Amino acid sequence: MLHKSSIIWTSACLLAGTVLSTAAPAFAQQENAAIEDIVVTARKREETTLQTPVILVAVGSKELERRQITSIDNLIQVSPGLVSGEGGGSVQGGIISIRGIGSGESNPFVDQSISFNIDGVAVANAGVRRLADIDLAQVEILKGPQALFFGKNSPGGIISMHTGDPTDHFKERITLGYEINAQEKQVQGFLSGPLTPDLGVRVSFYGDDMRGWVSNRVPTGELLQPAHRTGPYGNEFAGRVVFKYDPGERFDARLSFSGNTHKGSGAGYNTQIMYCPFGAPQGGPGTTGPSRSRRSRCRCRPP
Repeated sequence: MLHKSSIIWTSACLLAGTVLSTAAPAFAQQENAAIEDIVVTARKREETTLQTPVILVAVGSKELERRQITSIDNLIQVSPGLVSGEGGGSVQGGIISIRGIGSGESNPFVDQSISFNIDGVAVANAGVRRLADIDLAQVEILKGPQALFFGKNSPGGIISMHTGDPTDHFKERITLGYEINAQEKQVQGFLSGPLTPDLGVRVSFYGDDMRGWVSNRVPTGELLQPAHRTGPYGNEFAGRVVFKYDPGERFDARLSFSGNTHKGSGAGYNTQIMYCPFGAPQGGPGTTGPSRSRRSRCRCRPP
């Protein structure tokens, strides 16, 4: 049997716990009120993330810049459950899935389970992930089927990207980057401003050149002599021009031109092969091991 004072003390503790648990949501609401909510268009209209009945992750331009997110593959930093990669290098553009739902890339005639939406234009395959995502105003990752607002080709989800609009005053920015190990040089930026009181223009650009961080040591004159001594190598150039007409009378029009070129070896450059002219060869796209002679590269005997 508990003592009377113990019962009173226990009741007081329970009452205090009830008061604290009741006050906690109010404190959380006050704390979140100071955080500016992101406006999204998951239901084809402007809403805050709290008003939208969709499981989504919205990332603004400042967060994209802070995390150096310049491709679809980098979005895995901010969205749990998102998987994106090159795969087999097919015309589908890679393998991408959200919360375990995705589709393969072997069939080029099948729309993938994850669709893309760029400024309202739907793209049904992952070829977008090979392009540089430059000058983005916002990215929304909508998880789950989105057939009601985005069409039938999205049983796994939608990645919606919004590019930057022209500004009502002149604005410009340019950033430079250099990576030491791969000797990678990068430049990107934009120039935006009004042409007339109702018409604005925004020009964005991106350039990247990478030599590579892996050395190919096949001797000069050998059959497997590489065209590039280091890798994975590549270069990419992209640009976008956006015109926006907004007379302010319940009408506006937006016209965008984009271009992108990308050339490189890909991640397959890191695969090591062995050359056996009198035995069974072992295949692969490149040689990265320390090869000094034919004997050191081939340890199989002739049949």
